[in-house]
Amino acid sequence: MIETSEWRSERAVALFLFGAIAISPPLLAIFALDTSVFGIPLLYAYLFVVWGGLIGLLAVLSGAGKDDGPAGVPAETPDAPPRES
Repeated sequence: MIETSEWRSERAVALFLFGAIAISPPLLAIFALDTSVFGIPLLYAYLFVVWGGLIGLLAVLSGAGKDDGPAGVPAETPDAPPRES
């Protein structure tokens, strides 16, 4: 079984590769049309969506939004002994 840190680093590499491929010139050439989406050129809309998707996937990958306590300290679990301050 793959450990969590190894699995997370493999996902980070996969996310990097996805981002690099998504903004590669051959793929950008497909969206370099004289068309607009809601008044925004298609290429710019594509780049914005890819950028937002990468940020969202990175947030999921990093575990943002977990039930952490103040300053990112993990919240106590019921079976864990209490922490001393």
